[in-house]
Amino acid sequence: MKKASLYAVVPAAGIGTRMGADRPKQYLMLQGKTILEHTLEQLLQFSPIEKIALPVSKNDTFLAKLSIAGHETIVQCDGGKERHHSVLNGLKTLLDIGAQRHDWVMVHDVARPCIRQQDLEKLYQKALAEQVQVEQQYRDRKQLMEETLNHHHKDLDEAKTQGVTINQLLMGDRFQERIERQLELTQDQLNEQLDIVELKRHELTVATQKKRVLEILKEKEIKKFRDETERLERLEADEIAQNYRRYSYN
Repeated sequence: MKKASLYAVVPAAGIGTRMGADRPKQYLMLQGKTILEHTLEQLLQFSPIEKIALPVSKNDTFLAKLSIAGHETIVQCDGGKERHHSVLNGLKTLLDIGAQRHDWVMVHDVARPCIRQQDLEKLYQKALAEQVQVEQQYRDRKQLMEETLNHHHKDLDEAKTQGVTINQLLMGDRFQERIERQLELTQDQLNEQLDIVELKRHELTVATQKKRVLEILKEKEIKKFRDETERLERLEADEIAQNYRRYSYN
């Protein structure tokens, strides 16, 4: 089975009837960009997300004017009459482009631009914790079946010393076969779950590292800007001082 991937569905088919504006609220401007752009940019920065399904209204005339609409990670699809219809269309679109039914999907409304990277990380960590719990359940089930099989072997050995019928031996063999089949299936499920948990831990680590790199680059840019500002201020102060001295001498 293909390892679980992470996708996102961002319903964006609302027409903004209650806003009373000249456009849907996701296309209202906020600090020089549309709300839709702010939301999508935050999600695009979260590296574990492979694709974003963006359900939009069939009559949408605003999205095509935005450069972000052509981003390779974003896949547009038709929205629905209600939000849940749009989400369903988004999920179907993800399946059409290769997503599997065991993959993870985040759903976030496009008109909620204040999502932060740490919020995405916490949500991802919570989902990962749930997968670790599933892993432990498989371990517990495996342990229980191993203990049952051991008890069965012990009871069978004791019964042989006391004498058993052929039917009893056959019943014991069939019981053992069923337990061994279930044990093998549980081991396969556990191995698959271990792969999922390890992959998600790695993706979360990469996302955290990428976030830190971006923070460092931002800090360097801020420092560079401040240094340049201070340099220009010193030059300006020196020029003022020189002009003052010339004026005093005259």
